[in-house]
Amino acid sequence: MFFMKIKDKTVKHIKNFVTLMKTDCSDYSLKCLHTDFECKYLVLKNWFTVNNIIWEPTVPYSPEENGVSEQLNRIICKSAQAMLKDFGLNSYLWLKAIKTAVYIKNRSSTWVLNMTLYEAWTDNVSDLSSLYIFDIIAWAHIFKEQHQQRVKFEDCSLKCHYLNMKGSSIFCV
Repeated sequence: MFFMKIKDKTVKHIKNFVTLMKTDCSDYSLKCLHTDFECKYLVLKNWFTVNNIIWEPTVPYSPEENGVSEQLNRIICKSAQAMLKDFGLNSYLWLKAIKTAVYIKNRSSTWVLNMTLYEAWTDNVSDLSSLYIFDIIAWAHIFKEQHQQRVKFEDCSLKCHYLNMKGSSIFCV
């Protein structure tokens, strides 16, 4: 999953993804790429041919042709929006919410495969022990170096929201 601030980096991310597929996932290869018909993809037309990738552009301004992708994007965005609204979090945390929604989606069973997408991709059963509620109240310790004039009974921790599956991100909100 690649997040971009501007769409100008799309070409670079597509090339990085194909390279990643070739190096990390030798069992799989990208055979076909279905995108909307935008000028930025025309630059890749020859590159797709050299890498044996069939490029299937859709008619401009017709998201209906990308039915499954558009539906998946809508599900992920609505899930992220629901998480943010349910826990009363600010919209600037949308990136964490999207990552969490995708993490959950990839570890949810599908009726087509009769397994999770994660299992289909990695041939491993997903470990859900690291799955937590999206927004858990956490307390982050304030070190003495950061708060030098702390009085004895003053707070020595900040109330935060724990938002990450891997346990490395705590956001103070």
